[in-house]
Amino acid sequence: MKWSAIRTPDVRMIYPDTASGLAARTLHYIRSVQPSIGYGFRHGPKAVVKEDSLLVYLVSRDPAVRRYEEDLIRQIDANNRTAAVVAVSAEPYAVGGVSFDLNVVLGGGDTGVYGCIPYVFTAQLLGYYKSLDRGLNPDSPSVSGNIHRVVEGVTIYPYER
Repeated sequence: MKWSAIRTPDVRMIYPDTASGLAARTLHYIRSVQPSIGYGFRHGPKAVVKEDSLLVYLVSRDPAVRRYEEDLIRQIDANNRTAAVVAVSAEPYAVGGVSFDLNVVLGGGDTGVYGCIPYVFTAQLLGYYKSLDRGLNPDSPSVSGNIHRVVEGVTIYPYER
């Protein structure tokens, strides 16, 4: 896989060549919200947190990764207000000084490559019910017909090592 980079005075983005369109849209988004971002405001997740946001943390099973996540959780909690905060984790989860409105506990389960699947189900269920709440049809997600529930035109090739 080949990689490219976009470098501007305020943004450095590295992305696979296959995602150049997404990278360009992301850069456009960053530039459009930048005027509303205060001094010292971290990029990424914090840039889109608003008072009416439902904030869902998909908490890593890896303790080394969780330390960084907990720093971000504390920082967002101290500086941002949200409608609700949900933590999705493998086991009951708490961060000192931060209260979650809900902790979805997935259970120990697989810690290997398939350990992410319960997190995906949680996010898909949230998206499904939010679509219904907004009067959208999850089985027909695109009014224009460009997006289909079933991916079309993909060839599945034999796996070779």
